[in-house]
Amino acid sequence: MGEQFDIVYTSWGTVVWLADLQAWARNIAQLLTPGGWFYFADTHPVLNTAEVVDGALQFRRPYGDNVLETVNDARSYTDRSFVNEHTRAHFFAHSVGEIVTALADNGLKLEFLRERPILNWQHNELMVRGDDGYWRQPDCTLPLSLSLRAIAP
Repeated sequence: MGEQFDIVYTSWGTVVWLADLQAWARNIAQLLTPGGWFYFADTHPVLNTAEVVDGALQFRRPYGDNVLETVNDARSYTDRSFVNEHTRAHFFAHSVGEIVTALADNGLKLEFLRERPILNWQHNELMVRGDDGYWRQPDCTLPLSLSLRAIAP
């Protein structure tokens, strides 16, 4: 086994790029010392199912089951005003249950899981920024962000 760490951290935009959550969780478990912990913060998977259509948020994309979605968009997801020639991106749909189960299958024990109706970046043009700096979806109480901590045995 290679080098190990007391803390492993992944965040914001991790799992949508991964086809194999079991391999991801296995690598995390192998990187942790006994008693070490993993912290994860990301966009909530339910928000990844939504898109703005005719000025309204609609839930039209798959939730979970490792469904591959290919999006053709010349605008960057990190800065919608930036346009480049790379127009195709591939995303994988993973549910909260699939994320947690992959970690548990690889020996990690969930310490907490938090879902919040706030996000640290503007996911879509309908979101509004609060005085606290976090973004919210108006008139929507669905979770926008997810965080968890899991401990290695």
